[in-house]
Amino acid sequence: MIPHALYDQLKRAFASFHWQDKRIIAAVSGGADSMALCYVLKHLDIPFVIAHCNFGLRGAESHEDEHFVAAWAAEHHIPFYVERFDTRGVLEKEGGNLQDTCRRLRYDWFEALRQQLDYHYIATAHHKDDVAETVLMNLMRGTGIAGMHGILPVQQHIIRPLLSMDKEQLLEILRAHSCSWREDSSNKKDDYLRNKIRHHLLPAMKAILPQSVDGIYKTSQRLRDIEQVARKELDKALSGLLEPRGNDHYISINKLYRQPGYATLLYEIVRGFGFSASQMTDIIMLPDAHTGKMVVSDTYRILKNRDFLIITPVQTLASDCIIIEDAAGREYPYANGTLRVSGGDALPEEAKEHPGHIRTDADRLEWPLILRPYRTGDYFYPIGMGMKKKKISKLLKDSKLPQHEKEKVWVVESNKKIVWVIGLRMDERFRVTAATRNIAVFSIF
Repeated sequence: MIPHALYDQLKRAFASFHWQDKRIIAAVSGGADSMALCYVLKHLDIPFVIAHCNFGLRGAESHEDEHFVAAWAAEHHIPFYVERFDTRGVLEKEGGNLQDTCRRLRYDWFEALRQQLDYHYIATAHHKDDVAETVLMNLMRGTGIAGMHGILPVQQHIIRPLLSMDKEQLLEILRAHSCSWREDSSNKKDDYLRNKIRHHLLPAMKAILPQSVDGIYKTSQRLRDIEQVARKELDKALSGLLEPRGNDHYISINKLYRQPGYATLLYEIVRGFGFSASQMTDIIMLPDAHTGKMVVSDTYRILKNRDFLIITPVQTLASDCIIIEDAAGREYPYANGTLRVSGGDALPEEAKEHPGHIRTDADRLEWPLILRPYRTGDYFYPIGMGMKKKKISKLLKDSKLPQHEKEKVWVVESNKKIVWVIGLRMDERFRVTAATRNIAVFSIF
């Protein structure tokens, strides 16, 4: 039996979230925490099944964990599901971090199983000590108010019923049932920051103040409530600062500086685009930096451009050239949209170009043409400049395009001659004249 005081505590936790009548998948590794979760669910008569992940990273030890959990499930008549992952194969194919890969594989499978079984929730065995570790990790790395709430009890279909209990209470449950559990040898190593905090920092804190874990947990709860109140005011302030423009977001430096606590507001903005707290020192300096200065995350860049900070996606443009076969009304998708090329009748000499639509002398083009990103060193003869040669980089500078917009510029090329800097200027050598007999029309949309 679960000790009476712990039973009442758990019953209140389940009732407060209305979990007592839900069908639950328990994520069970075989370790002490997840085995305690099994006993809690069983004792509270919660309908549940067990899901176990075998990542195959510890040889025989991984298979022994699986057999242990399967045997317990069979003994207690609990449905058991297991997924064996080729973790190293996934890493070799996709790259990335081992911990992140395992986390993604685990939760993707849990969610797929939840949908397959039509269950309500996936329960994990996180507890108070895990919350304290997470808060300390975030503090050490640097964080905002969101990083101080630690681990949340509910996130979509993930629930954490044991958060109000500490490690010692979970062990008390296991001792009450004379239950054994598996020890993951990798948890004993100091390879990761969380393990170093668990093995060294938390014990030192408990030695100084035995209630330190409980104090961190309660503080994280209060900060979670404060965050909900502050979030409304933050969202109001951020909506006036962040201006969406297509895929980009502009922040007026003048508006930013007029806001009290502007550094915190800036952090709240950029953390949503993948920037870390450790990058904030550089980001805070951007408003006073020269135009073109930037800070980069895995998925976005934030750069200074005159009176604005611009947050723009990190784009990997196709390096391969796109072949334009003819002017037969074909469409060619590329990084910035679609280019349509078609034929037409001759126009009078005074025909003008349009930034998104030009007409050229088809007989001066050498087919096939090439559609590609512009390169450093590209030059052309801008129309209307009397056949004066100009580098495209100079054209872009004169146009005062921000750096991230310059990187999106593509060109149409005919036998190593630039026909059109798309959306900006065509080349004089291919303009329509009174002598033109056939034209090729280029349009972007």
